[in-house]
Amino acid sequence: MHVQTVRFLHIFVQNIRYHHTVYLPVVNDTTIRNATAACIQMLKARGFTVARLRVDEELDTLVDQYPGKVTVVPPEEHVSDVERCIRTYKERTRAILSGLPYKHVSRNFVRELVAEVTDTINAVPASDGVSDRLSPTSIVTGATPPSFHDFTLRFGEYVIAPTNPQQTNTNYPRGIEAIVMSKSGNGGYRFLSLSTGNIFTRAHWTPYEHVPIHALALVKDLATRDNIPPLRDQPLVFK
Repeated sequence: MHVQTVRFLHIFVQNIRYHHTVYLPVVNDTTIRNATAACIQMLKARGFTVARLRVDEELDTLVDQYPGKVTVVPPEEHVSDVERCIRTYKERTRAILSGLPYKHVSRNFVRELVAEVTDTINAVPASDGVSDRLSPTSIVTGATPPSFHDFTLRFGEYVIAPTNPQQTNTNYPRGIEAIVMSKSGNGGYRFLSLSTGNIFTRAHWTPYEHVPIHALALVKDLATRDNIPPLRDQPLVFK
């Protein structure tokens, strides 16, 4: 799955309705095999057995890795469940962006956006899954379902986060201009630094109601550095 030229491996566990996306900085046999093996190992750790894999032609490297389990689907056929999943990702990522002022997105911005959509889908019990009480995330990882009252920030908000929460007696800037990405799982949030483009975590921040104009220019600079094309009339290009 390519999102605005950023490449991901998308795995859909059919019976559990669990979505798994992995960012692939480089696409080759090794990265595909390693990402797939990590997902299968996670399922095995919870007592699940992977009986078969249906993959597109570009993933045919898995045939040798899992003999007798892999079915390669011809290009004109595609994997219907995965195609529907990608349509869902298109709708949800574009819905999030439609309420935000950004006309450019960096590589890490896209990575975190896709991860946010994945986490949101997996956090809710699937109507056609194996349980109407447990979410796919709870089934696969054993994690406790999130309390939606804990979500104090939303994706794409502008904040100032402390530079170093433990050190306040220096002359360095006390704050980092950043964009909210997602909850970090420990009471804090993951943020995209507008100065470096890196992802960092903080438990405290100062929120702002609107994204300032200069912050939009900083996001554009990050996107230009990452060689990510600007958003057009139809946000985010999926392939």
